[in-house]
Amino acid sequence: MSVIPNLQEKPRAETQFVEDILSNIRSGRLRIPSWQRVFKWQHEDVRKLFESIYLGYPIGNLLFWERDERSPDIVMFGEVQIHAPPRTDAWQVVDGQQRLKSLAGVLLRPAREEGEQERPRGAPSMFELYFDLGRRVFVHPPADLTAGKIPSSWMPLNIVADTIELLGWLGEYRGPKEHKSLASAVAKAIREYRVPVYIVETTDERILRDIFDRLNTQGKRLTDGEVFKALSPDGSIGRMARVFEVERFGVPGDDVLVKLPLGVEGLDITRRASDGFRAVKNIDEVVSRVERALVPVIHLIRDEAKIPHFELLPYRVPLHILARFFTLYPQPSESSRARLVQWLWRGAALEAYQGNYVTRVRHAVGRMPEDDELGAVEHLWSEFSRQSLPAIRLEDYDFRKAHSKLGVLALSHLKPRHLGTGELLHLPDLLNDEPAKLVTMIIRKSSNGAGADQLSQLANRLIHPLRPGEAALSLLKSASGDDLLASHGISAEAFAALQEQEYGKFLEIRAADLKALVQGVVAKQGGWEQDDGE
Repeated sequence: MSVIPNLQEKPRAETQFVEDILSNIRSGRLRIPSWQRVFKWQHEDVRKLFESIYLGYPIGNLLFWERDERSPDIVMFGEVQIHAPPRTDAWQVVDGQQRLKSLAGVLLRPAREEGEQERPRGAPSMFELYFDLGRRVFVHPPADLTAGKIPSSWMPLNIVADTIELLGWLGEYRGPKEHKSLASAVAKAIREYRVPVYIVETTDERILRDIFDRLNTQGKRLTDGEVFKALSPDGSIGRMARVFEVERFGVPGDDVLVKLPLGVEGLDITRRASDGFRAVKNIDEVVSRVERALVPVIHLIRDEAKIPHFELLPYRVPLHILARFFTLYPQPSESSRARLVQWLWRGAALEAYQGNYVTRVRHAVGRMPEDDELGAVEHLWSEFSRQSLPAIRLEDYDFRKAHSKLGVLALSHLKPRHLGTGELLHLPDLLNDEPAKLVTMIIRKSSNGAGADQLSQLANRLIHPLRPGEAALSLLKSASGDDLLASHGISAEAFAALQEQEYGKFLEIRAADLKALVQGVVAKQGGWEQDDGE
């Protein structure tokens, strides 16, 4: 680990008016070092900065590095180009680039010259900002508004830093007298806003890079898992994870685990979990309830819904919804459990948890009846009860997608066996280690009648572990026994085509077979078979 030398002198602390900062920008004293990040702020970030200044809110410290700049430079602050001459006391911006570029970009933005063409229609620059004197808000012009049609009550902010321009604008303004007073007050609030500034003097650039990295690392938004760990007793996430480990169901990531307490409490699981943690009075107690609820939840999913591992769960959301249900009803009836299995499979088949699903999930968790088991089951079931069985997509295989996991689940129902030994594959153990690699491609290149579209289908996938250097195609060709092949959804007809190297025909036959298999499994598990029989 390299050692960063200490600062010989502590940073100089002072406060600067915005108008003084602008003066230093105009003169070329302020520079942007090459290792600074690109400008990432959007329109709303710029607007909120000026709103904070007007309201007197703190906008954070600025950190400058005073150094000798012997070469001239061209510095861009927003859309404002500054020709910076050589000087011995230049300030490089270490922290505050986004704020400074926004301040200069808005306040020093050149005024439109007389006779200059109006701004074309389209998204306005984020630095074209106004103060609406009527509504007392900062606004960007809408995209369909040309420059010549800006409301007269909108004061352009690129005049407030220049007293002569401001007085000229006020002299021509024909609005209410109180608007003029407000405009002067807004301009004064911006110009005279004080910003804390720290100035570092050192010749060692490593110190400044280190300071920059530390500041920006500390400024990153904490993940839900980090917030949860900060607010909860030590080991809370580990306690929830251990339930999955003991049940040999595979352990979800922190992003899934941290939302389980929200689900158990009936809170909104669609928002960032960190937003909901503060509504939980005693996280330790809630985590205990999560632990108790998870055992029957996993048993239902694994043993009754026949989903053997967390990685094969098409969507994560039902895990949180079921945690809420089993918190309220730890020992539901057999009929309730059967209906929950059907609800789980229908939600996956109908792709209910992608796209615009937020309202559905909030309703499922937040409005679940708390003293009526049958009512709670019906509360969930009613979302899907009247919907028909869809055609499950077997194209565009992607292990991360729900439709592909349904296909893999259907194949797992065949109880696949090892093509070499004939032993039953124990999927939960195999899925613990890089689950996506357990489902491998059979034919890897378009050849012998197999087109690219066919290669991307479920029909070209095999549930089977491979040793380094081992190929699924060779392993499959050397297999023998109709029962062994049938455990992978490969008929005698399909296998014959494979042996003849008619790969296109093999995939075509297997695709038809798997279509019937997947539809049948989903129909049975989702309760659609019963609907057809009624």
